[in-house]
Amino acid sequence: MRNDLMSVALFLLVLAAATATVRCLLCADNERDELVRILTEHAPLLEKDKERVVLLYPASAFSEIIVGMNLPQRRLLPVPDRFSPVDYRAITSFGNIWLITRQERPPRPFEKSFFSIEKIASSERFVLYRLTPPPHLTFTDFAGGTGGNPFSLFCRSGTSPQFISFASPKKELAALQVFCRDSQGGEKEQKTFGDPRKATQTPLDCPPGAAPSGMTLSADHIVRGITLHCTDGTSLEDGRKNLPSKRLFCPPGTSVKGIFGSSGALVDALGLVCGK
Repeated sequence: MRNDLMSVALFLLVLAAATATVRCLLCADNERDELVRILTEHAPLLEKDKERVVLLYPASAFSEIIVGMNLPQRRLLPVPDRFSPVDYRAITSFGNIWLITRQERPPRPFEKSFFSIEKIASSERFVLYRLTPPPHLTFTDFAGGTGGNPFSLFCRSGTSPQFISFASPKKELAALQVFCRDSQGGEKEQKTFGDPRKATQTPLDCPPGAAPSGMTLSADHIVRGITLHCTDGTSLEDGRKNLPSKRLFCPPGTSVKGIFGSSGALVDALGLVCGK
């Protein structure tokens, strides 16, 4: 009798699991159809345009939906849930950038980025946006890791960035302070990334008439040393140097107009924004 009850209970558990699996698969099929429909109706040239990319945010919400989607030309790119919009250069290498989110998940990381974001369409479950990078700016690669919270700072027209680095007692970069100053030396904006407390500051100011043209960053999973390069050939440095380094330079005819990256107690990652 007891064995019979156990057999019935096991059968019911298997049946419930199978029902849930079928329901999940049907749900994924419905969402997949809805995703294809919103792309087809509002981005009809996508499959013919290899210069376009579709960002899916957050990735965990699309993991089951995109399985089996026959859309290789669409360049679907799932974006991690904890996304720091740090690799602008990779994303802006595409001619057109689309973003799809779930209705319940606002695209906040992108709203705080350099991109202009425009809502194009929505369905029951999804929202489609178009992302537009600023046409007058270019982005370098970045050095460092993927931790920390995203940051960005761009010095507007008529101003240029000046930097102060903060080195810890271990002679490693602890923080970076950025000022946007006008031609008269007036401060228009200032932000600090990392924690400058208990650190020694070093001004990284290019000589009069020169502008920042690039940086060499010593980094592993965080940025530990910095060398600022100026258009007149001057170099100013602080922090560690006995690590692998990455040289970041703006294209000819442009200079450093801002920075992007991520930080917490330290500077986790750092890249440059370039412009005229």
